[in-house]
Amino acid sequence: MFKMSSIFRNIVASFLLIASAAAGPAVFDEVTDGLARAEALYYEARFAESIETLRRVQELLSPQPGRLPEKTALKRQLAIAYVGLNDNAQAKSHFRELFELDPDHPIDPEQFSPKVVTLAEAARAEQNEIRCRKAARETQTLLDERDAEAARQILVSNNGKCPSLAAIAREAAEMFFRDGLEAYKKGELADAVPKFRAAIQLQPQHEMASQYLELASTKLLVDADRALLDWRRNFEARAFEAAAADYRRLASVASRETMDVVHRDYRKALEGLQEPWNRACAAGDDRAMDDLRRQAAAMSPAPAVGGDLIAKMVCRNTGCVQMDGPVAMARLRKRVNPEISQVMRSFIQNNPVTVRVVVRINDAGDVTVRSVQGGNVVFDDAARAAVVQWKFLPAVIDGEARCVDTEFSVLFSGTTSNAPTR
Repeated sequence: MFKMSSIFRNIVASFLLIASAAAGPAVFDEVTDGLARAEALYYEARFAESIETLRRVQELLSPQPGRLPEKTALKRQLAIAYVGLNDNAQAKSHFRELFELDPDHPIDPEQFSPKVVTLAEAARAEQNEIRCRKAARETQTLLDERDAEAARQILVSNNGKCPSLAAIAREAAEMFFRDGLEAYKKGELADAVPKFRAAIQLQPQHEMASQYLELASTKLLVDADRALLDWRRNFEARAFEAAAADYRRLASVASRETMDVVHRDYRKALEGLQEPWNRACAAGDDRAMDDLRRQAAAMSPAPAVGGDLIAKMVCRNTGCVQMDGPVAMARLRKRVNPEISQVMRSFIQNNPVTVRVVVRINDAGDVTVRSVQGGNVVFDDAARAAVVQWKFLPAVIDGEARCVDTEFSVLFSGTTSNAPTR
């Protein structure tokens, strides 16, 4: 019944008690404790008490999800306890429940008596037959409904365990082959290849499926290479609309490794827009930001490709600081004088000209001229050309560099042509 001397059983029981005491402040688990006590009772040949303890454990364990190790241990101990009572019918019933939970659960001949092993293996065979009949019914129903993929999953999960499923596997393999052949004839190679593979998985000797799989795979590789070349040519020419069409064609035929390379190239190109975006945001240049958004949207062939990078193109600038002209000019680090011709210098000898310049200084200190107002296009252009070359110290507020909006006047006179007045 079980291969243990009475002395060894007492040692095991003592060890269980010592281990339980040594556990100290560990969290108490009624299920684990009950299983340990039932096992100790079994090794003391107190089979009825072991069963009574296991029944209480079953009441605790049944409502709990998961816990497969404990549930299989419960069924195994119930079975061997009934063997101890010579109640083979009850023992076999619990063994069947055990193998329903875990069809491959081992029953070690070194641990259990031949009687237990024989009874367990008979129950395993019965439960396997029940499972195979159920799998056959479900698979045939799925094939009748032309759900070959769901049928394939059941057949694969029972591979080698149910000889009675062989005929159904051949039928499913033929269905996959026919569907694959139809897709192949339509030129839908990416759909045909997995169907031929499924047919071979279910029936490895299916010669036609093997031949067509080789043909379809070869054509698929050629199509993928051609699509990749077309995509690369349009992408590098920045013809993103054409590249997006090539991308969609490529995605249907190319390997995962090829698509990973394509995705990296898209991300690299999108990341290249990040720095100009940051500059436009810092300068509050709405026109530049709109243009960059359009570029990014045109570049990405699908929301999943670089969508996270495009989502970051949001200007969270808190706004530019309004600063008086004299305060801003105090931060001037580099100034370039306006250039005018000798004729215009003669003009301003007795007629000074003042040009009002409105600028935005970004967080790096670079200048964007937003408008000039002087009334004379020559002096306006000269002032604009000079001021855009000016460089300011960045305005740092609360530890953050901010852009600055300001305005000042540039005076053109007989004695000077570069003096800002305000």
